[in-house]
Amino acid sequence: MIPPDNYIIFFKFSEQRWIDSLVNGNFSFSCVGKFIQQAQATGDTVQGDSFEGYFARLKKDDKRLTIMRSRLKDDLEESNDGNYVLLRRKSALTVPIFCIYGYQCIDAVNEAPSSGKTRIRHNFDARLFDAFANKWNSSIVADDRRATYVILQARAIANRIAEMRDKELKNMLKKQRRERKALANRVLADRIQYDIDERGEFFINPTDNYPELLHKRCEYAYQYETRIYFPDIHLSHIFDRKSVAVSAFDKSEYRIDHMPMRMNITADVVRWKKKDE
Repeated sequence: MIPPDNYIIFFKFSEQRWIDSLVNGNFSFSCVGKFIQQAQATGDTVQGDSFEGYFARLKKDDKRLTIMRSRLKDDLEESNDGNYVLLRRKSALTVPIFCIYGYQCIDAVNEAPSSGKTRIRHNFDARLFDAFANKWNSSIVADDRRATYVILQARAIANRIAEMRDKELKNMLKKQRRERKALANRVLADRIQYDIDERGEFFINPTDNYPELLHKRCEYAYQYETRIYFPDIHLSHIFDRKSVAVSAFDKSEYRIDHMPMRMNITADVVRWKKKDE
């Protein structure tokens, strides 16, 4: 029995040059602030999201607003939103993140037409392809900027994340020879929760893990995003990137393609009843 939160497969949608770099073992992390600016400046709400990083939407008389002002001080960004105030940490804007489409067992169960041995069809939202517009046509744009996606085995991604963590640990041990209190930069990875209603009230406690970076508005649920990020690292500018080199992917671990597609899975589905049912 496979646990429901286990991953079946990963997909990365991008340009050919970035996909080629990824399969060669180069993970390119962008700042959260870049995606905010992208949405605000270009209107791109597929790759961009102006709501990134908000950890709260509170009424103006909410006591938690006073607590956050005292606790976060100059790091707190406030934006008026009618009778509410949106709260975001300025420091969250320069946290480096890597986004990837992750399909889990629970997704397959939810899409299965029936229990038992069945065929599951997963249709990718057209916006994932439309975001690159005519870049699907190599006769219009340069080949290295052609819209591309890569299919990656789940175990292969898990191994690369483990490799990133090992690298950070080794870097920490080297620093400890010079700095007595050197700590390893954490590499966190988790599935995005699409539980934010921008018209409602919400509050995510802003800890040093930056948990607000794992929550997005419900309208983005079609992206099935898993996020890898470094909560202890802050780049100098929102357009800076952090590159992390790991082992190149073996050809048996991935497949590259260019044309829009759908995924079919044949599986034996068992739906467990809850204890109170």
